[in-house]
Amino acid sequence: MYQYKKILRTILQEGIERKDRTGFGTTSVFSHSCTFDLKRSFPAVTVKPLYFKTMVTETLWFLKGTGNTQFLDENNCKIWKEWTHPELQSVGPMYPAQLRNWNGNIDQLKNLVENIIKDPYSRRHVVSYWNPEVLPDTSHSPIENVGLGHAALAPCHTLFQIYVEDKDVLDILQDNKQEDLQDLHAYLVASGKIDPANNGTLFDIDSDLYDYFSNVINNNEVADIAELCRDYNVAVFDISLQLYQRSADAYLGVPFNIAQYALLNNIIARVTCTTAKALYITFGDLHLYSNQMEAVEEVMKREPMNLPKLSIKEDLRSLDDFTLLATPDDFELVNYQSHPALAKVQAAI
Repeated sequence: MYQYKKILRTILQEGIERKDRTGFGTTSVFSHSCTFDLKRSFPAVTVKPLYFKTMVTETLWFLKGTGNTQFLDENNCKIWKEWTHPELQSVGPMYPAQLRNWNGNIDQLKNLVENIIKDPYSRRHVVSYWNPEVLPDTSHSPIENVGLGHAALAPCHTLFQIYVEDKDVLDILQDNKQEDLQDLHAYLVASGKIDPANNGTLFDIDSDLYDYFSNVINNNEVADIAELCRDYNVAVFDISLQLYQRSADAYLGVPFNIAQYALLNNIIARVTCTTAKALYITFGDLHLYSNQMEAVEEVMKREPMNLPKLSIKEDLRSLDDFTLLATPDDFELVNYQSHPALAKVQAAI
């Protein structure tokens, strides 16, 4: 993944030294953007290992809607251990609560999914984690903040937005499974919406559907047929996700963040019967800590490897499936290879 090395190179070449909350000190740049093509591959860092199951576990925890860390413990995910209140077993109203239970009564993710389906071209497909009402008091420790009913940390991932766009006709035919397209074709013929070319071979079906979808696209009627196509599991929309991240630890956090929002985009695509197209990330304060520089120098010597593909268990279809039934074992990186792990670097807390 060349974009990751570009992120590191930008900080090394353009960064300025800054003091920070943790006391480690950082080299930092402000406002850096990158783009990842999700149709071709999954953006898993390869110059060092991506701990994929840990990332999936945290993402599924987000979907649970609570700051309780029991699910993380059950799946041996320790990344929130330092910020978990030992008696409450909670990090307070962090990402899961803001995503699914904003101020105790708003399920932002459910609303997002419903709005993508009902009003695909809306400019309001936005989820915000930045809730001033529960931001931590900086005069208290993270654990103390949780005890006071606040979040352990201010959210680094601040908000994300989904953009929905019509597929072109070739993408409709290429991105969807042949058997689903055949079932849709059979319905369209039976209902008189398609006059079949001749004897119904696969070639003829593709030709029929090419003409049908070309006409729909030319007449700006994609949204009108989307519900019918969903009934046959045929995606006629692509979705892209843009994340704004106010603070980003480029060495430890960013590879996780890239993979996590690529995964979330794929989950939302599965639930809405769309196709994940691209991930865009804009970082605010993008930094490296002073104790990471030796490891970063080694990473910069390594050549990125070929990117893997993401596989998600076919049975997972609805938001409830992902929230209540999914386990980390339901997700797989296909053909993933990486360079070996580097010496452990202490996290800035």
